[in-house]
Amino acid sequence: MYDYTAVITAYNAQDTILDALESIRTQIIKPREVILVDDNSSDNTVDLANRFKSSLPSLQVIANSVNRGQSFGRNFATSQAQTNYLVFFDSDDIAAPSKHEVQLRALQESGDDIAYGPWVKVRILRLHGAWSMEHGGSGDQRR
Repeated sequence: MYDYTAVITAYNAQDTILDALESIRTQIIKPREVILVDDNSSDNTVDLANRFKSSLPSLQVIANSVNRGQSFGRNFATSQAQTNYLVFFDSDDIAAPSKHEVQLRALQESGDDIAYGPWVKVRILRLHGAWSMEHGGSGDQRR
């Protein structure tokens, strides 16, 4: 139905990368491939992502040997993608499970080349074993 690649760039994202990958894994419409480009992190980002492959077999982890910046990572991942649709995801993003389905449907129905949606900045807190979110602002995210 919707054939797409999720592209993630990361740099020293050990505190957020697993939540971002889990958010992609739980999308209603699963990506054919997930390409994560790590920008020479000095923390455990790459190790954590590689361990997540057992939960997300479509995940490819590419580790830069030098820091090249987010634009390089996105452009490189785009050149490797095997699908017509790309979803760009930051290493600290968490999306509603229907986000990619809604955006991909909008692209197919409209014939447009780019879809974006509002974003909400939240702080996620873990209290007594349960998750809680605090709203911190919102706006349009354009890519």
